[in-house]
Amino acid sequence: IGEGTDYADLKVVEGKDFSPEEYGIAFRKGSDITPEVNKIIAELMSDGTMDKIGADYKLDQLLIKDGEAQEGEVVEGDLAYVKAKGKLVIGITIFAPMNYYNENEELVGFETEFAKAVCEKLGVEAEFVEINWDSKEIELQSKSIDCIWNGMTITPERCENMSISVPYMQNKQVMVAK
Repeated sequence: IGEGTDYADLKVVEGKDFSPEEYGIAFRKGSDITPEVNKIIAELMSDGTMDKIGADYKLDQLLIKDGEAQEGEVVEGDLAYVKAKGKLVIGITIFAPMNYYNENEELVGFETEFAKAVCEKLGVEAEFVEINWDSKEIELQSKSIDCIWNGMTITPERCENMSISVPYMQNKQVMVAK
């Protein structure tokens, strides 16, 4: 909503927030990539990179700078597997401002830029693959993708089946009006 959108005449109704959600990045259960990505997220938060990416997509006010990591058993193997391939295969869906194609048909967006920054620090390329959201866990477990990085809400059920990064963004359901 707001300036530069198709909904410029709408405004958020203050004080009417509903069910805030936290976003995280999902990896295979016990993946040793998760703690590495958590360290990188902390670096990107502290060095201002996340503020810049967030500001570029007008999401900087939603960033969670001190998210807490899940505790759980970590199994070696995924990090070496990804590094050997030289790429992290990232499952996404297309929706702005997270992942979308610009007027030059280039994939851009908050999640796209965030993933590229993390992959650069991991020393691998980011490869984005559009997935069917309903099949995301099957895609992840079958190794069709290495992670789900798509404005994914952290839920207790997902935490049982996947390793999820520290929360990095809070999404809010809000009321809007003219």
